[in-house]
Amino acid sequence: MKSGRRLTRRAADALAILAVCVVTAYTINDAGMDGRGITATGSRARVGVTAGAAWQHHPPGQRVWLAGLGWRTIEDTGGAARRWGPGRLDVLFGSTGSALAWGRRAVACDVLHGGHRRGAF
Repeated sequence: MKSGRRLTRRAADALAILAVCVVTAYTINDAGMDGRGITATGSRARVGVTAGAAWQHHPPGQRVWLAGLGWRTIEDTGGAARRWGPGRLDVLFGSTGSALAWGRRAVACDVLHGGHRRGAF
């Protein structure tokens, strides 16, 4: 995938599901974000884009497809994320209500690395 290009829904749907990820939700008002919305990479957190992970397993910039949410980009990490293993992600939601409604879920996921599918976690 070239920078700036988006995969179509059809292309995303055609990907084989390689793993199940445990996905939790957070907002910019959660502890550690202090309402400013600046990620660990220094970029502004964006609903529908930003995800956090343990960078030793999912480096910044890696694209992850999550069933029910679509594509997210690893842009954030946190104190707890450093202890996470592969396949554990934190996704930014726009409101506390929507984050609480999502909670923690196990969802089908796939990973792109350098524009190519990386394979199983």
